[in-house]
Amino acid sequence: MTGPAPVVLAVTALGAALAGAAAAGPVPGVAVGVVTAAAIRWRRARPLVLLAPAALLALSALYTVVLQLRDDLPSGFEWPSYFDRVHALAYTGVILLAVELVVDRCWTGRWWPTAERESTRP
Repeated sequence: MTGPAPVVLAVTALGAALAGAAAAGPVPGVAVGVVTAAAIRWRRARPLVLLAPAALLALSALYTVVLQLRDDLPSGFEWPSYFDRVHALAYTGVILLAVELVVDRCWTGRWWPTAERESTRP
């Protein structure tokens, strides 16, 4: 089975790339666009958008914990600014969570439950 139409692929990948670039920067934006295009084009690439958000957020959390334990950073309003290096990773993970929803909808071909589907539930 092939993926959605090429126009859907192009528009969705471009939108995801722009969202990624706006949230995390140009390099993560391009990466999000490429991963989105691959996940829409090939079903076997979908684990990229399923596993990448968890991995990126876990790496961000690990970095934060290690830096906090190593440097004993003071608490306060400026505390998040100590972790600038991983902001892009965390934002990319969040964007990829939204991308998974869009990719799933592109593969299923529907954006909301249909009347038939609701009536088959017990």
